[in-house]
Amino acid sequence: MKADKSKWYCKEVFSDNPYDYVIGFTETIFSHGIHIHDFFELNIVLSGSAIHRFNANDFRIHIGDVYIIPPRVPHGYLETKDLKVFHILVHNLFLDKYSAELANFFSYYMLFTIEPLLNEGSSEPYLLQLDKDQFDEIKYFLSKLEHFYLKFDTQSCIIRDTLGLLVILRLCQFYQEKTIDGFDLSNIDRAYIEGVRYMFNNYNKKITVNQLAELVHLSKNAFTIKFKKMFNETPGEFLISYRLTKAKNLIQYTDWPLSTIAEQTGFYDVSHFVKTFKAREGITPDDYRRNCNN
Repeated sequence: MKADKSKWYCKEVFSDNPYDYVIGFTETIFSHGIHIHDFFELNIVLSGSAIHRFNANDFRIHIGDVYIIPPRVPHGYLETKDLKVFHILVHNLFLDKYSAELANFFSYYMLFTIEPLLNEGSSEPYLLQLDKDQFDEIKYFLSKLEHFYLKFDTQSCIIRDTLGLLVILRLCQFYQEKTIDGFDLSNIDRAYIEGVRYMFNNYNKKITVNQLAELVHLSKNAFTIKFKKMFNETPGEFLISYRLTKAKNLIQYTDWPLSTIAEQTGFYDVSHFVKTFKAREGITPDDYRRNCNN
């Protein structure tokens, strides 16, 4: 990846091979500055330390820290000291491809969605921290993944894809096995995570706040207040944000008509979809598709 770029896109990072969904490599020179990309980035600190700027917050990172950068979040590294980070770039379609498998891991939602959201609004980082045995195991798989870096034949892409999934699933298991420093996984917190998981698994269906509150055995008012405090959005706003994320993937990677995309992502009809999309994104879905193709 070139050092002078501030924006990166799936179409220029991943090849045209339909199996090229995961790229893994080690970085030791951090000259990108603050940058954004439209794919997920899973990071494991292999050595050293630094300040990681995530949106408007600065966090100190050390060896064994694991953290996710979601699409379109400004980030970069400051005050690096012998820093070595393994980056796993994850194509947006990868998580859709394995959505059924990942849905079996409660901690997947923590690692890829809830933890980054909490970090955006917190003065203290929420990070998975690997112990020595976990770190050594993950390093072994990372070395195998890096062996296939910049190899774009179909067999290499499939192996990268499989190794990437294995690393993600093992990290999810590690998340479940230990208490995350700074995050209270009490029953009430787990209730809100369960609400998020339900939205992710049923976003294409009608979902009401009453339904979510009943699911986690809380009143509608209590659920809404605590949810907004945790995620800076009401449950309804959060659901719309997720539906739009899914819709943008379909706009970019399929030629489906907007009416089909609206139906597949839980909007009432195409008119409601277009109105909501423009209000949130500042452009129409058609303009977004044209921009993606340019």
